[in-house]
Amino acid sequence: MQYKEVSSREIAACKKLYEEAEWLNYLKDEAAFKQMFDNALYTLGAYDQDQLVGLVRMIGDNAHILYIQDILVLKAYRRRGIGRTLLKEAMDKFSHVRQTVLITDDKDDTRGFYEACGLKKSSDMKIACFVKFR
Repeated sequence: MQYKEVSSREIAACKKLYEEAEWLNYLKDEAAFKQMFDNALYTLGAYDQDQLVGLVRMIGDNAHILYIQDILVLKAYRRRGIGRTLLKEAMDKFSHVRQTVLITDDKDDTRGFYEACGLKKSSDMKIACFVKFR
């Protein structure tokens, strides 16, 4: 497995990841989908040969705040440590950033994965997270 930066030039391969994950809201507007990669702070991909099989996309200011916006791995490649490696590599690159945030669902497997990677639920830290979706 190779890990390297992903750019919007690989938009078709990125779409396959989002389609398989059924994150279809991202795919409604092609220009906006490309823009989210162009504007990301960092996007790291996992490649099997030339095939993109996973990615983590980070947004933030590279000083005080880092958001783990997306992390996806193709179903056929899950449970091989790819997601963990993507997350670790990306977080190590930004270890100087004071606050790292991830907003995700609260399913047991999702929670277990992120806790195993060293993240904690905001409620466990006596802080709150507020969101508004449009």
